[in-house]
Amino acid sequence: MAGWFQFLICLVAAAGAFALEPSDWLSIRSEAMVVLSVLAAAVLFRLGRGLPPVSTDELEVEEAKRLAKTFQIVARRLAFVAGVTAVALVGLAVLEVGCRLAALHLPPLIAEWCFKAAGAVLAFVIALAFCRAVMVVLGDLSAIAVQSDHMVKSVLRRRAGEAAAALDEAERAQPFEKPANYGGLIEPH
Repeated sequence: MAGWFQFLICLVAAAGAFALEPSDWLSIRSEAMVVLSVLAAAVLFRLGRGLPPVSTDELEVEEAKRLAKTFQIVARRLAFVAGVTAVALVGLAVLEVGCRLAALHLPPLIAEWCFKAAGAVLAFVIALAFCRAVMVVLGDLSAIAVQSDHMVKSVLRRRAGEAAAALDEAERAQPFEKPANYGGLIEPH
């Protein structure tokens, strides 16, 4: 998913949220916090799990570098999703208090616009968290593809080495000798 497309999704979410009333946000706040908490738990579990097991004994240096870079990208994406999700959770948690404070200390029209702007920013952040979560999944799939490719290449290299060693051994054990009548004419019967 291209960055501009993610940004467009987040803008659409923000624009849609701008039309919501404070009561709408307060009615979905609990459910949204549960969903974001599950997303945060999944991201933290994935971060805690670390790298998938990789046997680097058979990898070429460039393959190992490519694999390490792929896993670093996935880890950065996971950390970003964790941060954005935390910001969204905090935003949802303080939404009600912020709405009440704005209603108490600001004129009604300004309080409404402040709430709508805060809701739009919050919707942008929530949409960003989900877009980046999709990118994490795609990154994990890409890392698996890279790891699978390198695994197949290392097995092919090992098998080629084993086949070459077997041929060398076979030639040393029984060298090819020309038959005694090699190159001679065969008499018809």
